[in-house]
This record gives sequence, C-alpha cells and structure tokens, in this order.
Amino acid sequence: MANVNTVGFADGIKTFYERRLQMRAYPRLLHGRWLEQARLGKFGSWESRKYGALAAVSTALTEGTTPAEQASPSLSLITITPSWYGAFVSFTDQIDMVAFDPFVSEVSGILGEQAGLSADGIVRDYMVANGTIDYSHDKAGRALLDAPQDNLTYKDLLIQIAAAEADGMLPADGIYFPVIIHPHTFILIF
Repeated sequence: MANVNTVGFADGIKTFYERRLQMRAYPRLLHGRWLEQARLGKFGSWESRKYGALAAVSTALTEGTTPAEQASPSLSLITITPSWYGAFVSFTDQIDMVAFDPFVSEVSGILGEQAGLSADGIVRDYMVANGTIDYSHDKAGRALLDAPQDNLTYKDLLIQIAAAEADGMLPADGIYFPVIIHPHTFILIF
C-alpha cells in the first residue's frame, strides 16, 4: 500500500471550489412599482401639488354669447418628509485578502437586496393599513371567507375595476389597473 493516499492526505485535498457564488433571489418590488418617485432636494421634504378636475359642461353654447366663467380648479398640496432607513456590515481590511469569495462586492449586493426588500415591505404595510379592502362575495372580513365558495373570481375583479372607474380612477400607464394578489389566486380566477 502506498504511503501517500487520500486518507493520509485528506487536509491537502480540496473539492472543486467555484469562486462564483450562487445567485440569490432578488425581491420583485411589487408594491411600489407604480408610485411616483419623489425628487428630494436639500430641504429635507418634498411638496407636490395637484389641481382638481372641473365638472363636465352640459349646456350647449349659444351663438354670440360668451359662456359663464368656470370656477378656479381646487389645489391640493401634499408634503412628504422622508424617513431614513439603513444597515451596514462591518469587516476588517484583511478580509479582502484572505477570503475565497469577493466579500465586499457580495455584501454590497446583499445590502442592496435588503434595501429593496425593506422598501417594498414598508410600502406594502402602508397600503394594507390605508387602502380600501373589499372581500369576495361581499364578506365583511377575511375570517368570514370560506373556500371554495368565496374564492376570488374573474367577476369579482371586473366589479372592482368598474368601481374604480366609476370613482374616476385612471389605469396605470393608460393601459391597465394594477392588482396585487397572491400567486395561488391566479389558479382560482382563470
């Protein structure tokens, strides 16, 4: 038997080490996708203004008569004061020389992933706390829903879209209404 074999030399034998790390699943950032981006200056807050719509004109013009002047559109002000969030991972200057993996760039990516997931969670929590909730089949709460008779249907979605349009809501990007539902719900609708 040979003196040098895999049993006696186990510490000197490595499995193949791939220097590229496995990709992580990045958050899809569902909830803030259709928000207007604030452009924050050096003043610490952002103000936006919105003029209200005028009522429809229902009286035909009369030849030679100037129509009555319209009332001035109402102006609404919205002031946004940001909340600051952040995180960091500390490491020594030697880690970059001794680690197998490109530690600094990987941790930067991990922190970016965390930032996106955190921002999406904050937007989601705000939407849940302040949004309008309507349950399938006119139920008053989630606890009163009973599957399968209260499963969400295509008809339920059409009722919500009709209600949104009746309230003057416009489609996002002029094309569609964004709806956020659990992926398992797709199976129930179609």
